[in-house]
Parts: sequence; structure tokens; C-alpha cells
Amino acid sequence: MIFNCSRKYVLEHRAEIEADESIFVISINGFYKDFTGDIKNDAPPISNHKGLIIYFDDATLDDIGKPDIVKIFDRKQALCIFESVEDAFKSGKERILVHCGAGISRSSAISQVLNDFVNTILSENEADWEYNAKYGFEIPPIPNQHIKAVMRDVLYKEILAK
Repeated sequence: MIFNCSRKYVLEHRAEIEADESIFVISINGFYKDFTGDIKNDAPPISNHKGLIIYFDDATLDDIGKPDIVKIFDRKQALCIFESVEDAFKSGKERILVHCGAGISRSSAISQVLNDFVNTILSENEADWEYNAKYGFEIPPIPNQHIKAVMRDVLYKEILAK
């Protein structure tokens, strides 16, 4: 099962998430400017032993060079996500929780591609694929198309090409 949610959801359910050994978390965090104008990264709302903590902005290639953009999602991060999820799946994790700030754009793009990867490639589980596609989102998704394209490209050109 793959569940996509917001940072707020993770904070509200942190104790349950931390205690549940069947959950693997992909924690997507961003950047912000502090009161001095310095760029800082968000502290992840979950401990690093629960899964993968990564940082990138909700941005596309068109946003490169904009003053508030620090990091654009890239192939290296996508590959890291796939490898981490595959390892988690092999070690018996049953659920993957993917979150970003709002749970709408960055995490939904990753969740949609991971649904294909986990439920049609790592296992042939059509029922979970359909369930995740319909009910796996806390908030209706509006996936970042750049992130989704990079994830799909890495999936088909690197992961499945092995």
C-alpha cells in the first residue's frame, strides 16, 4: 500500500508512524528563507530511521534560476527513491508513506509512479494498484509533471533496464 499525505498529517500521526515497523516513509522536504534572508531547509517531521529523507523544491525546469528555487528534482534522487523502496519492500515493509509539505504536488507525483513500480513490477497486485489509485491520497493530487517525468524516465530507462 502506498499512501500520499501532507507534512501536517505526518506530524499529527507521528507517534503511530514511528511505532509501526511495517511503514517505510519517504519524507520530501523543501527550503525557505529565514528572517535574515538566508535559505534554510525544513526539518523533516520524522526520524531518519523510518525511511528516506530528501530535499527538493516543488519546481520544474522552467524554474531554474528563480531566486527562491534551491534544488530541482533530479535523476539521482529518483534512483535513490526506487532503490530505497525496493530494499524496503524486500525487507518486509508493507506500506509506503510519501509526504511533502502540502501532500499535493511533489509527493503525489512520486506516489503515482511508485504505485506502478510496487504493484505491477515488484509484485503483481492489481487490487492494491486500483485501491492506491483511488484512495491513496489524503488530498486530491495535482502532481508536479517534471517530477513525474523524471521518475518515469528513471523507472523505464534505468530500473527496468537492469
